[in-house]
Amino acid sequence: MDYEVRIMKTIVLPVRESIFSEQATSIEIIDEGGGEFLKVSQQNGCGKGEIVLEPNDWPDVREEINRMMSFCRKDAQ
Repeated sequence: MDYEVRIMKTIVLPVRESIFSEQATSIEIIDEGGGEFLKVSQQNGCGKGEIVLEPNDWPDVREEINRMMSFCRKDAQ
């Protein structure tokens, strides 16, 4: 049987910050049966489901979103 290794989640965060930091942005490939898509989230105490990015954060987060999107399978299996 053949296997593959897939990257399904990455985290963009400031250097030396914990992965639990409110500034840590998770980018994850999700599939709920209709095909793969990305979920972008942050750990925040407010529970509003919002992502807060400072202008300096955007280039790194955008680059990683684009990279992770390229890993999504285009056809639902």
